[in-house]
Amino acid sequence: MTPHSTDKAGSPAGISTSEIIEIMKKLIISALCAVAFGACGGGGNKDISITDSGPEIDGNVTPPGCNPVTQAGCEADEKCAQLVESGPTEANPEAPFLAKTACVPNGTVPEGGACTRGEPGATTGFDDCVGSYSCISGVCSPICNVGPPDSCRVDGQPATEGSYCTLFSDLFDDIDLTGICVPGCNPVDDTLGDDGFITNNDCAAAEGCYLNATRGIAACTNVAGGSEENAQNSICAASDGQCYLNACASGFLPLLPDAPVDADNSTCARYCSPVDTHTNADADADGLNSKCSGVNLGLAGGTNGNANPHQCRFIQNFYSDTGAVPAEVGMCVPTLSNEGGSWADCTAYDHDGLVAAYNAETTPDGQTTAFNNFCLVTPEDPTNSEVTPECLGLFRGCISLEKENDLVDVGGAIFNKEAWAARHGVVITTIPAVVADQF
Repeated sequence: MTPHSTDKAGSPAGISTSEIIEIMKKLIISALCAVAFGACGGGGNKDISITDSGPEIDGNVTPPGCNPVTQAGCEADEKCAQLVESGPTEANPEAPFLAKTACVPNGTVPEGGACTRGEPGATTGFDDCVGSYSCISGVCSPICNVGPPDSCRVDGQPATEGSYCTLFSDLFDDIDLTGICVPGCNPVDDTLGDDGFITNNDCAAAEGCYLNATRGIAACTNVAGGSEENAQNSICAASDGQCYLNACASGFLPLLPDAPVDADNSTCARYCSPVDTHTNADADADGLNSKCSGVNLGLAGGTNGNANPHQCRFIQNFYSDTGAVPAEVGMCVPTLSNEGGSWADCTAYDHDGLVAAYNAETTPDGQTTAFNNFCLVTPEDPTNSEVTPECLGLFRGCISLEKENDLVDVGGAIFNKEAWAARHGVVITTIPAVVADQF
């Protein structure tokens, strides 16, 4: 099957925080799903993708007449579920995927039971789960609403326990904010095996823990097909050539490059636990537990370009400031980007010097001038946006978002890092977005 993909165009340099977070919502997780079709001889592995963006509903799509979460709108012997009217089969692998939310005969398989889907068609294209559940990866899983509130969550539940409602591409695309409950996890709680493979301690052996930076949560899902050995600095690509959020091996996530972006430019990065690092901090920029060095960065016997120095960065402000990502979650980054530019050396970043220079001024204009003098290689030449090594770490996750907010003047006005970065082009400008067919 040839997956359908949708690439989002890059936005110009100087993207705002709200815009970059919106683009990050388009990042999707591709997962392997065992789906049984009568025409396929009983079943087979198919690609499925998960997204945390809202469905982009075409103006010609008719909203469904029933609700798959509440099951309102159907007769007593029916359920509100996805009806796949057309899709690839062995007999017709090129058939277009067409599906809608509709009332169909109710199934008999309860939550957690092994399930199957019928052959695509108006009278057969649905699964055998009971109402309020959908067949995902061969298991009946709860249908949910993203919210807020997230209908999968229980009040007071620890972040790494329970499940999160996650939207799947090509699943309930005609009804807003409807997804599937997926188990949560802690992306940095993992174990390196003797075989060089990493297992997340919250997930099943065949799964990885993948972070959604928009919501600041992570969920367990299968590693995308063809990505099982994509370790540090490997190209992020599944078997279809696309870069998905889980197109890296377990223990890794896509490291999204500066513009221009396409699947060939995204690489994989190891999860790590960052600490504040700069010239006046007693740290080696390797994070806790030294996950950014040695065998932690790649599979046994593989190099993946790991001879270059790597440092553990805060994800919450590596791309653009968002407090949604916990400060405890970071990623291993080489000091040079895969495009040859600098991703900063955290041990050269002089945070204390920058704060002192900034806070020595008492007017907004004076503070901006002090910031430019400290951060720009040639502040007298506004056409040159090159940033000094002493400053670049501010924009590349060398310190936590909390410490970044040390840049406050005596009047209490926080320096607008995003606006300054937009003028000088030091923020990530585009993030890839690809959507794969569910079946």
